[in-house]
Amino acid sequence: MLSRNEKMIMFILLCVSIISIAWIGYSRFGGHSTGYTAYIYSQGELVRTVSLDQSVNVNTAASDPANSTSFTITGRGGLTNTINITPEGICVTNADCPDKLCMKMGHIHSASQVPIVCLPSELVIEIRRDAPTAGAQASSTDVDAVTY
Repeated sequence: MLSRNEKMIMFILLCVSIISIAWIGYSRFGGHSTGYTAYIYSQGELVRTVSLDQSVNVNTAASDPANSTSFTITGRGGLTNTINITPEGICVTNADCPDKLCMKMGHIHSASQVPIVCLPSELVIEIRRDAPTAGAQASSTDVDAVTY
């Protein structure tokens, strides 16, 4: 049989655990601002920037077409790439290039991921973390450095 003190300690530990899990869940999966911007370059020139603050929200169904945006970029030699922005992130959904490696890279949504690159059309999509505003703290969820 547990004593009164042991029951109190177990109750406190349970409360702390529940609060910790709720805090992690909210900060990780809440619909808060991501602070990421996608920079889209064609033939070495910046052609478009897209804020992923409203687009990337893991609580929204990624297959919902109302939450996606598509546009086409024409690159070198008239090759086109269709770029799609969904709640999962940004990706290339259609490409005129022969190997279609840019399409196979899938969605990217954070600065720690490899940029999407299409060499034949000279398209690069990279994501950068926005500079924190005054009073805001930078998140430590991104990879700062990788060592081998």
